[in-house]
Amino acid sequence: MLIKFEAIAMKKADALSKFSSDPKRQIALAAQMLGITKEAIYQWDEHEIPEYRAAQIELMVLRGELPADKEK
Repeated sequence: MLIKFEAIAMKKADALSKFSSDPKRQIALAAQMLGITKEAIYQWDEHEIPEYRAAQIELMVLRGELPADKEK
């Protein structure tokens, strides 16, 4: 299936909240699921994360992979 994304603007706090409702776990879960380091996430701008990562997160939401800590 081919999914076309328009440019996605996403704030850092909004992006991280999609991974967990627990702020203490958000960065670790995001890094793990995105295959990047926590340090890379710390470098994201507070007002807009990289467009590629925003699209990746939205795709995870569409696939039902987020939130990562949801009851299964």
